[in-house]
Amino acid sequence: MKRKTIKIIAVFLAVFMFSGIFQIMPVYAAADIKTLAPYQLTAANIRPGDAFAGGAVKLTFKINSLPRSSGSLIYNVIIEYDLGGGFTLVGMLDVNELIDYFQISKDTYVTYFEWTDADNIYGVTTAKFRTATVLQDIADKSGGRNKMSDYSNVVTVNLAVFQTQTQPHTQTQTQSATSEPKAYNWSKASDWALDELSSAVADNLYPEKLVAADLTKPITRMEFAAAAVKLYEAMSGETASPAPYDTFSDTRDADVLKAYSLGITNGTGGGKFSPDDILTREQAAAMLMRTFKKVYWNGWTLANDAAYAEYKLRTYETNKFADDKDISDYAKESVYAMFGAEIIKGVGGNLFAPKDTATREQALLISKRTYENAANLWKDWTVSGK
Repeated sequence: MKRKTIKIIAVFLAVFMFSGIFQIMPVYAAADIKTLAPYQLTAANIRPGDAFAGGAVKLTFKINSLPRSSGSLIYNVIIEYDLGGGFTLVGMLDVNELIDYFQISKDTYVTYFEWTDADNIYGVTTAKFRTATVLQDIADKSGGRNKMSDYSNVVTVNLAVFQTQTQPHTQTQTQSATSEPKAYNWSKASDWALDELSSAVADNLYPEKLVAADLTKPITRMEFAAAAVKLYEAMSGETASPAPYDTFSDTRDADVLKAYSLGITNGTGGGKFSPDDILTREQAAAMLMRTFKKVYWNGWTLANDAAYAEYKLRTYETNKFADDKDISDYAKESVYAMFGAEIIKGVGGNLFAPKDTATREQALLISKRTYENAANLWKDWTVSGK
């Protein structure tokens, strides 16, 4: 009789628990929602293809110590976009799924927003995105059950790449896939580079200095500094600040001063920058790696690069180039990590040709690939230095 009574009581409690009349929930302390604001939001366009028929925007962001939903505390990350009429909620991400499937490194997450006909982006030139963390406490009856963090930084993507491929054709339509290079005066660009150059424009990675330039010619130190600054601003969502105007005696160029202030580049000695000197392939790899480190490695500076201990590059599994001995020591880790992450390529015959010059179009392409593969560079080629 005693065993039967216990069973009846258990069934009775179960019915009331699931009916909402009587609920027993574990008690969890809510994290301070203000500390869960996303930051360092970046966006990269993904062209229409097999994965995303209408194209997509890859959103990468950081949230410090994001907690899981548990008990009565439900956390979500919301996505909003603005196509010109104000921000609108377009997505809500469950944090448990975000942590389990979309965390690419500590406190860093990635998600994809796919464009569909419902978004009606035809004729829209840019889209802005922002994110925030929201908390719903379903056990809180005091009126404070819904809370939201501050918004992340706002990022802007250029929608031209989608207009040329997804906009319905009409007789009055003049935009075409080949009109974009002409608009940027790319008549002096290699045919094999045009698609990726177009992506660089769409991702706001194309410096003004090179709009009218012959892209088949070698790139100068000053020009590459401008490309690196554009990359930094696109990845970080922040605007770079220049060093003092009199830092160098041979240039007052704003992009050079910004790159120097960020630790992307340094001078050539004697207070000079040598802005018109031609950049080599290994120098390009080193400067782009510094740009990546500045965004992803907390506390990294060019001054502390040798002693920096929090993270390091994983390069020991990469096969060496036949001309490895010709690669300068300061550039080797950058060259091999970026080669492993499929950002830079050799020149054939298992050679890298580190001292060869880099052309303007080559420089823009590896900048674009750094932007698109930064998450991979962080996840697969960055390891703890401790």
